[in-house]
Amino acid sequence: MSDSNEIPEDTDSQESALQDAFAADDEQQVAEIVDSLSSHEALRQVSQMEPEDRDGLISMLDPEAAAELVEEAPPELAVALIKDLDSFVAAKIMEELHTDTQADIVQEMEPENSEAILYAMGTERADDVRMLSQYDPHTAGGLMEVDVFSFRSNETVGAVLKRLIEHDDSFERHRGQHPY
Repeated sequence: MSDSNEIPEDTDSQESALQDAFAADDEQQVAEIVDSLSSHEALRQVSQMEPEDRDGLISMLDPEAAAELVEEAPPELAVALIKDLDSFVAAKIMEELHTDTQADIVQEMEPENSEAILYAMGTERADDVRMLSQYDPHTAGGLMEVDVFSFRSNETVGAVLKRLIEHDDSFERHRGQHPY
């Protein structure tokens, strides 16, 4: 590579570049490499790391990027990506996840780990996650999300679309699969 910040295009080189950036403690380069990978490829590379290295790499990412990996991970790996992190780092990542994913992770964690993370998340959000984690993940309650948004019946489609565009960050986390 001619430029140390150049991100290679082939998978083996990307994996090597990610390991090198992580070893050099280069948070910016780690974030750029992870961002350049498909979520599947990023997750594959992270899942192949030793648990201590994986925790370090997840901690280097901003909470939103780390949450994207956790959302894509199978349940056991999602828990592994969160459980050994500092509770405040884990809480920031958890806050970026959908509430049903948060509940699934909390259900699978040891109670002392989950409580430390929930405490760091704050009372209102933690109460929501505790409530959702009481449901079996394969039931309607286990799939439920507590974050909702609504529109008035007298709003035009144009007004609704305008509000969605203007407040994209507010609606980004929602998976609008069930509009009523």
